[in-house]
Amino acid sequence: AMLRKKFGVTDFYMRLKTKRRKELQELDGFGFVNGGKNIGFIVEVKRHLDNRSIEQTLSQLQRFGRFHPHFKGMKLHGIIAAVDTVSESQRKAVYNAGLYLVTVKNDVASMPKPPKDFTPCTEIA
Repeated sequence: AMLRKKFGVTDFYMRLKTKRRKELQELDGFGFVNGGKNIGFIVEVKRHLDNRSIEQTLSQLQRFGRFHPHFKGMKLHGIIAAVDTVSESQRKAVYNAGLYLVTVKNDVASMPKPPKDFTPCTEIA
């Protein structure tokens, strides 16, 4: 519901697993805006947010087109859903990487507003 309100996401899949030849891509979540916009959002849930989490999420964005050629030309954005408390430096690192952040506390997800100078990382599938 949050992605629908914020970005107009119409379709959302939890735990999307795709196999191409011998390679596997597993996404915690994938949503897209159906229709003329052609925008997708890859969601990676991280219990402990660190630099590796950021690198993994960026890698998922870069690999997506190989696994989903039917989404060719789609603009992709990454979202990290952090289950643990997020420090200010971790928050900055996520935004500096061009990723959106969702924080989850007591099973309630919220999306802090990115800083004014935030530029979302955009990968084209």
